[in-house]
Amino acid sequence: MIHAASQDAPDLENPFVDNAFEWISTLNQARRYDHAVEINGYIKCRFPQLAAPRQKPRVVPIFDSIHSTAVNLKRPLGLVSSHGHFSPSSNNNWLEPPDHAGEQREVPRLPPGFGFKQMSRPDRQLFMFYCTAWCVGRTILPTTNCWLTTIPSMAKEFPGVEHAMLALAGTYVLDYLPDDRVRRRSNNHYNSAVRMLTEALCILGDTTRRTADSEALVASIALLNMMDVISPERRRPKDFTPRWLEGGEVACRILSMTDGGFRYYGPKGPQPSTNRIANTIISSRVVILALPMTPIRYIDTSDERFSFLSAQATERATRQIHGACGCSPRLLQRFAQITDIASMQEEDKYQSVYLSSMIKRMRIELRNLRQWSPVPDEARSLDPSGQKEHEGYPSTEALLEACKEKIEPGQHLVTDKISMTFLTAEAWRLAAIIYFELRVLRLPRSHKQVIANFEMLAACIRLMPTSGALFTAQAPFFPVFLLGLMAPIQPPGLRRCAYDWFESVTSTSCRSSVPPAFDALKRIQKWIDGQHIEGGDDDLPEIIGHRRPWWEDVVHYIKSEEGVLCLV
Repeated sequence: MIHAASQDAPDLENPFVDNAFEWISTLNQARRYDHAVEINGYIKCRFPQLAAPRQKPRVVPIFDSIHSTAVNLKRPLGLVSSHGHFSPSSNNNWLEPPDHAGEQREVPRLPPGFGFKQMSRPDRQLFMFYCTAWCVGRTILPTTNCWLTTIPSMAKEFPGVEHAMLALAGTYVLDYLPDDRVRRRSNNHYNSAVRMLTEALCILGDTTRRTADSEALVASIALLNMMDVISPERRRPKDFTPRWLEGGEVACRILSMTDGGFRYYGPKGPQPSTNRIANTIISSRVVILALPMTPIRYIDTSDERFSFLSAQATERATRQIHGACGCSPRLLQRFAQITDIASMQEEDKYQSVYLSSMIKRMRIELRNLRQWSPVPDEARSLDPSGQKEHEGYPSTEALLEACKEKIEPGQHLVTDKISMTFLTAEAWRLAAIIYFELRVLRLPRSHKQVIANFEMLAACIRLMPTSGALFTAQAPFFPVFLLGLMAPIQPPGLRRCAYDWFESVTSTSCRSSVPPAFDALKRIQKWIDGQHIEGGDDDLPEIIGHRRPWWEDVVHYIKSEEGVLCLV
């Protein structure tokens, strides 16, 4: 079904065509890690040399049959993910022919891969890497791990999804296995995904705009976006609009054109599918999280951009913490609305009654927003009679106290998924409050109210590990960046908290968007400290419109010197 106002499909261009010929042009040296390095959601895998020089290395065919010759890798010591271990040598049933003698003594079983689309062996192994080594490092909430639970199923609707998945996996595999055959295979998949996306966008009509077809198209864009996000060396120059941003905007326009479950009598009580909810989050978050660090634009009050984030069956459903972003869709949408209010404030400097009421409602909602999450299966197995859903905590103080009670003596980091989930979600809520106070209320960074929220945010971040099983892409990257960039010099512990997080995460080289963001943070922070742009608390005007919009000075500097920052 299509919205009545969206019958005429706009022209949508494929932002990835400009690098579709040779996505990966050269091979880099394989990444090496010490044995002391933990392999987790950030470090995907490693293939180290065996320590004993006299021990004959155990050879396991990993990417054999890519062409006529085989590529053999030494047995990886702990190809692991955030949810467990994966070793290609641990189960060779999918590599070796079946033992027919053993079958006579066992109950007959379905053949391996039954029900799956047939793939060549190299593609099957790229797919296994995607599912086992990459997807499980996305989040600690498996029920909302859309990269694993929903996107692969969309490949039947749009083959470009499969090509994009395999190209993404190949991009990572080449970091550990720099083989030209893998490079060419990954490039071929990328080119096919881009070509199919271009064809689909050119014929975008009523058929493609059906919910199932559009969801597969959006999923393909999300995968191609991810490849641009995790490959800073292949992004466009800073003077150009990033591909990942253009891709996110195209995906959001497709989502706005399609109906996520509205009834014919109005957008009340929609019943969006799991695929739809996942796509709205992974597509909009790249666009929404670019807004805080970019200049404001004129806002049409009738513009309902990102309204699909709140188009769910109940208000409570919009407050469920989702693994794709670490917070609820409702809170993610509020980041965009805060930016919109700041834009309206530029047009309404005297703060009309309408704008004043919007500011008041936003302040109250951010203060009282309560996010919830299903209880992980591990926790439910320990207490079968316990609740299936955790309703969260009434305050940040209550959350911190509950987390500290679970920490064992001598430790200082949480070790359970429930604590990590709610600490991450609370960090996002506090980041939204700080963003609202600085950009909309135009408070100085040294304001006591802002400092208090910075302190709470830092307290949450200090309890979260930066390695191990709980550290995944669900980590609060943007809130930590905001703390490091906007926290004042005093008290010094605030900046130090953010720097400790970044230094720990980037201490081991890995394909990620974190290192370039950390480098940009240090350059921008140096400029901010030298400007003294926000003024002090003593001469703060009572009317918000009379206060200096110092945040806009910062983002104009960022735009001119750094371009659009990627904070996902």
